[in-house]
Amino acid sequence: MLCPPQLQAGCLGTALAFISTNAAVTAGIYGTYLGKEKKWKKDDLFNGVMLTDAITHIISVTLISGAIVLVGAVVLHPQGLSIKAPAQLAEMLVPIMGDSARYIMGLALLGAGFSSLLANTQRGMVLLGAGLNKDVSLESKFIRYGCLACLAFAMIVCYSYGGSPTQLILMANIATSIATPFGGLFMLLMIWRNDLSEGYKKPTGLRICMTISYVFAVIMTISGLSTQIPKILALFA
Repeated sequence: MLCPPQLQAGCLGTALAFISTNAAVTAGIYGTYLGKEKKWKKDDLFNGVMLTDAITHIISVTLISGAIVLVGAVVLHPQGLSIKAPAQLAEMLVPIMGDSARYIMGLALLGAGFSSLLANTQRGMVLLGAGLNKDVSLESKFIRYGCLACLAFAMIVCYSYGGSPTQLILMANIATSIATPFGGLFMLLMIWRNDLSEGYKKPTGLRICMTISYVFAVIMTISGLSTQIPKILALFA
């Protein structure tokens, strides 16, 4: 079954990591700076530019995430298997694609690494630079050299941990979720400000949905971290 009748032990932590990598609050905050890089203006809110960009992103993430969940439910769950190394992802595709699956998965992982370079590393450096009142344009020296330093540090961590196990991805995504109670609160307070929508219809439906989502995310974050943090600390004990 794709959806089990009851919650399994430790599933909240996995769900939290899954949501964090697809709907990170930090990504939403970084989107404001990315909009400046794209030269978006206020008119783009109404001429369909931002709407098209948002729909494309949502559909892409939904299709990719849905495919991952479906493969896991069809291939892994019946056999009671779990992914512990990236190489195992290629093995899942061997029955369908043959030996070429390994090369295809290798290119996919390379693309994922490139995506992380453009998104996660730059996002962190841009937010850090904004907090330090630095130039946060992607061409600035602070962002470029900072990204190189982050990638070098991440490489050291991965190799010292024993390659690139999926546990590190889980830990990174759970760490990202910690920003939800803080960054999400400021976003929530901002959207409820009346002066931001002055001259336009108040987005009441969006405000209510965001409030409900925030409360749900905070509850999941607290529940997930209460069980996952002791496990993470035990890895370094």
